[in-house]
Amino acid sequence: SLPRSANGGDNNSTFENAQLRKQLDMQRQASAINARHLALNNEEVIARALREKASEIAGEEMLKLQALLEAAEARVRELKQTATREAAAAMKTSEQLRETQLRLRNSEQMRTEAERQLREVSDRERVATMLLKEQEQLAEQAQAD
Repeated sequence: SLPRSANGGDNNSTFENAQLRKQLDMQRQASAINARHLALNNEEVIARALREKASEIAGEEMLKLQALLEAAEARVRELKQTATREAAAAMKTSEQLRETQLRLRNSEQMRTEAERQLREVSDRERVATMLLKEQEQLAEQAQAD
């Protein structure tokens, strides 16, 4: 017959209980390991999802920044074109001003020359009037003599 254990059971059942406890303990450890693996997998899934979302947001922000940059570059081109047109218009206006100033100087010179000629004519007219009066006086004296 089989020997009995101290608690009255046979050694066989004590061995089986010890085996079951070891098996249960190993299953608990395996469950704990599996739980840690699941937690790690969940964290990896969450981290991957966060990376994807961050990448998506970064991509959207990059597109927004690219659009802002393109708009700014377009505005700079527009301002350069406006400045170029305004500079050309200013140069044209400046050239027109120079031409107007030249015409004004020429007109002033012509006016000065006309005034000089008018004075000459006026002087000649006075001289002619005086000569005419002298002739008339001489003619009157000649008639009186």
